[in-house]
Amino acid sequence: MRIIFRCLILIWALILVGGCAVPTVDQGELRPSSSAEWNTDLIRSHLEFLNSETQEGRARGTRGFLRTADYIADQLKASQVQPFLRGQYKQQYAASVTHLARAEVLFLGSDTLNLVQGEDFFVFPGTDDVQLSPASQELLKDEKYALSRFVEQEERITTSSIHVVGYIPGRDPRSRDSLIVVFAQADGIGAQGAVSFTGGRDAGTGTAALLEVSRRLSTIQDQWSLLGPSVMVSFLSGSRLDCTGLESAMKNFPWQREYILNVIVLDESSHPTCRWEDLSPEIQIVRATSTESNEEAAPFSPYFLRSELLSDDNMLQLEAESLRLAKLVMASLMAK
Repeated sequence: MRIIFRCLILIWALILVGGCAVPTVDQGELRPSSSAEWNTDLIRSHLEFLNSETQEGRARGTRGFLRTADYIADQLKASQVQPFLRGQYKQQYAASVTHLARAEVLFLGSDTLNLVQGEDFFVFPGTDDVQLSPASQELLKDEKYALSRFVEQEERITTSSIHVVGYIPGRDPRSRDSLIVVFAQADGIGAQGAVSFTGGRDAGTGTAALLEVSRRLSTIQDQWSLLGPSVMVSFLSGSRLDCTGLESAMKNFPWQREYILNVIVLDESSHPTCRWEDLSPEIQIVRATSTESNEEAAPFSPYFLRSELLSDDNMLQLEAESLRLAKLVMASLMAK
């Protein structure tokens, strides 16, 4: 009887141990900041968010860009990247934007015409890009993306826009007062009517790349402290249709300029709107630029694609380009 009782106790103990086994950790559920390896799944999720219709083309001063800024700030926080100024990731600046006013148009004659923004006409204010200027009528007349009519307008309003800025402190006491700045252009061309567009120049490859660099660099610094200088990562607005956002960022560094080692620019176009070198000639500019071959083929081209039409193949191209840019930036950082 005593033997049977002991056997029952042993069986019951085995059942309890089996039922209370500690679950194993699924590596796919680890936090974004837990691995120092490149994470292409995260890069793709960034690109899908940046190019979704919810962001409305990410034009500065719009709801879509504010949602984008919130997303970037949340990603930096999740990656344990510190805010740069006073506990805030977002840095405000004054921006001049174009507002399309409503007006009635009278057509004389028996026919009527309803023009729909985003289908019959587009608004590209303040650009000096030849593809979006009257000069393109002559220079690009044989190309299918040449524009046929232009309307000059001058009415603009001043509002506030934001950059999103993070900070990764250096670990070498001898060089951590030195700063490397990395810029990515986070805004886009915005919506045309009810339709948002994306293309080679604002598909978010630079932003996705810098988010991944920030995550990986933060992890590397926590685990191995490999980088001596400090790093500022800045996601800019005001970079697509004019240079006001870039000028604000370059002229108002919250750091002594003599301690800025260089500025790395993730530029999604090999034909940029702004000349970074002219904005602050005394600072060395290092470019990480999309490949020329990608600029000549969709979706990396002058064409503007509807966000919902980004196919899996196009997303794979964008993902590969973001990873290439991220590796270029990381190599430049680790060379310091």
